[in-house]
Amino acid sequence: MSSPPPKGSDAMKAVLTDERFDDPEWIYERKLDGIRTIAIRDGGKVKLLSRNDLDLGFAEVAKAVEKQKRRFAVDGEVVALVGDQTSFEALARRGHDTVPLTYYVFDILWLDGEDLRTK
Repeated sequence: MSSPPPKGSDAMKAVLTDERFDDPEWIYERKLDGIRTIAIRDGGKVKLLSRNDLDLGFAEVAKAVEKQKRRFAVDGEVVALVGDQTSFEALARRGHDTVPLTYYVFDILWLDGEDLRTK
């Protein structure tokens, strides 16, 4: 059954649970120091939204993500790298300096009409 894409940041908010996840088969990555971003594309241009549903306007990230021809909603973090470390300070300088960005996608929420959050 086809479903519409998520409309905003509610798709990326944590859900409170009493269950704790613990599995020795999983590894955990370090926290990225950037801006949590959901990218949504339902046929047209990619929308990049913050946790507060603000348009983030990272044109170079949107352009890169638009190379994917499918319809999708993905959750990730936009970061600026200084060497091999993420730097929120460098990200904050974007208004004054040219700062290359990287978008780490860590979850596919919706793909070609299928809501994957319920899987």
